[in-house]
Amino acid sequence: MENSQYWKPSSLKNFKELKLNFPFSLKNFKLGNLSNGGNVNDKFKSLLKGLGAGGIAVLAVAGVIAALVFFFIVSPAYTLLSNVNAIRNDLVSLQDAMKNRDLVTFNKTLDESEADLNNLRAARNSKFGWAADFPLTKDYYEDSNHFIEAGFHGVKAGRELTALITPFADAVGMRISEEEEVVVEEGLMDAFQSWISVMPQVADNMDGVLAELENVGNELV
Repeated sequence: MENSQYWKPSSLKNFKELKLNFPFSLKNFKLGNLSNGGNVNDKFKSLLKGLGAGGIAVLAVAGVIAALVFFFIVSPAYTLLSNVNAIRNDLVSLQDAMKNRDLVTFNKTLDESEADLNNLRAARNSKFGWAADFPLTKDYYEDSNHFIEAGFHGVKAGRELTALITPFADAVGMRISEEEEVVVEEGLMDAFQSWISVMPQVADNMDGVLAELENVGNELV
């Protein structure tokens, strides 16, 4: 190893004279130059300078308002929408039960409707309770009260009606027990005729039903 020789260019007398020619200069190299264009911060500062203090304040206020709208209106509204859709589905189920002359399902759906109305009211109070005293939303909040109360009166009217019809329902082919099969009707007219055929026998005792239906109308006026 003592006699080992290392390669050295003949023209190079001292390694200090060695120069590497890179295709770019490292003299002013900064990590910030790796970003797009190397002047993003400068552009952002220029934008802020152009907006001025007033413009920045407006943007800040707009951001706060957008956040408040989302958390106090948009997000709660999605929650209430699911409750409203549940009630809409209940109405469809009630119509199907009437069409199929199915008092069992009709009564079950009335119970579900009552529960869904309670859930809607609880969700509204939880998510939009602030709207009850806010001038711009106070009237809408009160309208929701009328809508919910009308639903409760509708449920009561349905229960009054089924209580009157049940004693005569079997005679006209209505389903009154779980053991009976559901008869799917082809049209609403046939089912409607079955319900109408019972009415003369219960007409004298319809005061409770009519009173609840009147309450529904009063709430929606």
